[in-house]
Amino acid sequence: MSARIQVWTTLVVLLLITALLLAGNVMHNLGGGSEDGVMGVFAPIAWEGDFDGSHIEVWGHILMLAAGVVLLVLSVVHRASVFAAWALVALHR
Repeated sequence: MSARIQVWTTLVVLLLITALLLAGNVMHNLGGGSEDGVMGVFAPIAWEGDFDGSHIEVWGHILMLAAGVVLLVLSVVHRASVFAAWALVALHR
């Protein structure tokens, strides 16, 4: 498999995971946090996006870490310090 296909496959998978987590947040809000009915699966507070430590927030931290690592790799491969500077911004937190 070519590198281009691997990159696009990875991006699509990351986008799908993000979309599913956002859908879980919407289901939590639509269900009002109630454990009744079909949306009861999304009742726990971890599905609420406004809550610190929610699933979507943790996923965002994972994505920022991955972006920082990719930028560091790009800075080494292309010998461009601008990528390293952006990596520091992404990894600052």
